[in-house]
Amino acid sequence: MATKKRSKEFAVRVGAMAEVGLYPAYILRGIVYLPHYNERLFVSPGYGLTHWNTYQGIELKALGAQMIKLSLFRRSAFEEYSQ
Repeated sequence: MATKKRSKEFAVRVGAMAEVGLYPAYILRGIVYLPHYNERLFVSPGYGLTHWNTYQGIELKALGAQMIKLSLFRRSAFEEYSQ
């Protein structure tokens, strides 16, 4: 018995670019700490998979981390930094 194939309509245009901007990140001992998507915190690799540790920017600075700017997907908590 044949079935009808249902198609879904999406609001995203084909070939549309994701929203990106320059956001602060920190490097400490070769590890890059990226801004969280929704909170004004920074996370290290493995966040959400192997650990749930978060850091404030001032904590990373106190440990000697260097702040850099990276082109990243949109972070709502860091909109004032986006360019």
